[in-house]
Amino acid sequence: MFKIKRRVGKPRGKKVILVIGSGGREHALAWKIAKSGSVWRVYCAKGNAGTAKTKKCINVDIEPSEIWKLLQFAKDNEVDLVVFGSEDTLAAGSADIFERNGIKVFGPSLLGAMMEASKIYAKELMQKYKIPTAAYRAFTDPEKAKEYIRRDIGMDGVVKADGLTGGKGVTVYSSLTQALCSINEMMIGKIYGKAGEKILIEKRLKGKETSYLFFTDGRNMIPCALLEDHKPLLDGDEGPNTGGMGIGPADITEEEESKMNAIAKKLVWAMRMEGIDYRGLCYIGFMICNGQPYVLEINCRFGDPETQPLMLKMRSDIVPILFACTNGTLNQYTIEWDERPVVCVVLAEDGYPVKPKDGQVVSGLKRVAHMKDVVVFYAGAVMDGKDVITKGGRNFGVVAFGRKRGDIASAAKRAYEAAGKIYYDGIYYRRDIPRILHRKAA
Repeated sequence: MFKIKRRVGKPRGKKVILVIGSGGREHALAWKIAKSGSVWRVYCAKGNAGTAKTKKCINVDIEPSEIWKLLQFAKDNEVDLVVFGSEDTLAAGSADIFERNGIKVFGPSLLGAMMEASKIYAKELMQKYKIPTAAYRAFTDPEKAKEYIRRDIGMDGVVKADGLTGGKGVTVYSSLTQALCSINEMMIGKIYGKAGEKILIEKRLKGKETSYLFFTDGRNMIPCALLEDHKPLLDGDEGPNTGGMGIGPADITEEEESKMNAIAKKLVWAMRMEGIDYRGLCYIGFMICNGQPYVLEINCRFGDPETQPLMLKMRSDIVPILFACTNGTLNQYTIEWDERPVVCVVLAEDGYPVKPKDGQVVSGLKRVAHMKDVVVFYAGAVMDGKDVITKGGRNFGVVAFGRKRGDIASAAKRAYEAAGKIYYDGIYYRRDIPRILHRKAA
C-alpha cells in the first residue's frame, strides 16, 4: 500500500534515506542530505511544502507516529538509513523497532530518548555523575510545589513540566502569582497532558544561553558550530517561551567552549556507563554563568530552529557523518564549517504558540529564492494546489549568511530583507534578534 513504484531500481552504491518529521528541522535535514552525491532519494514522512520542492526529495503520506507503516515502507523501498527529526517518535521507542528489523537508524534508543522525555530522569543522571546543572526538586503534588516556591525559592525559580511539551513547558516566572498559576495549569489543568503530571522546580540561572549540538556514536563526538537561541515570542525577550523565534552566532569565549566540550564528553561517558545506546545527535542547552556552563536541558535530536542555520553552515557531506554515528566510526571524520556568521529569523502566524490561525496563503517566496546567500526553510507550511498555506504555528526559518567572517550586521540585514518579502495574513516575527546580535558583536 505504501510502496513507491519506480520505473528503475536503485542505482548501485547510491543511498536511500528516510527522514521522519514535517517541520523546519526536517526540511533542513532533507535539503542537506539531498546535496550528497551518495544519495539517490530522500523520502520525507510526511514532509512539508519545502521538502515537496526539494530535488531528490519525495513526500510520503504516512504520519511520523505510524511506526509500523513506516517500517514496512522502509523495507519495501530499500531504505538504507532512517533519520528521526522529532523527539516524540524517539521517545516511543521507534529507533529500537527499526534496529530490530535490520534498518540503520540515526537516533538514540528509547533509554537515550528518556534524556529528553523526562527532565527528572536527566537531572538524576547529571546529579549522579556530577555534571553541572541547576539545583532542583521534583514534585507530584501541586500544593507541595507551591509551598516550596513560597517558602524556599521565591522569585528565583523556574517551573518545568517533566515530559515532552514541544519546547513550551517551561515558565520563567516574573511574579509568584504567575508561578502558582503555572503549577495549576500543568498539574491540575493538565494543559500538557501527562507531561505535566510531574514537574520540577529549578533554581534560576542567569547568564548567556547557548545551543550546543554534537554528533556521537556512543563513544566519540563531533561538536557542531555554536549558536544562540532566542525562545521568547516578543521583542525584548518578553512573552511566553516558544520552540524558538531566532538563532544567531553564539557570543562564547574559547575557554567557555572548552568547558562545554568537556561536559559533553562527560555526558557521553555517563550515558555509556548507564548502558544507554546513544547514536545520533545530542543537543545540550547551556547557561553560562560567570564563565561556568550549566546544563539547562538535554535533547535527543536536532534542535529547531538550530538545524536550519547549521545545515547551511555545514560544508562537509552530512551523509558519511550520519552513517558513522550508527556504526561507531565517528572518530574517522571531521566536519568543516563555513566561518561566516549566519542569522535565522523565524516567521510565525497570529495566535502562536497558543492557538495559531492556520490556512493563510503565503506570497513572496519566489522573490526570496533568487537572493544570494539566503535560504528559506519551510516548517508549518503545506501545499494546497499551487498555493503554499500556513499550518502549525512556526511557518518558516529565513536563514542568511553574512558577507564575511565576523560580519553579523550583513547577515542580519539579509535575513530581514528576505523576511520582508514574504507575506501572509497574521505574519509575525521578532524584529530585534538581528539588532541584539549586532549589538553584542559591536
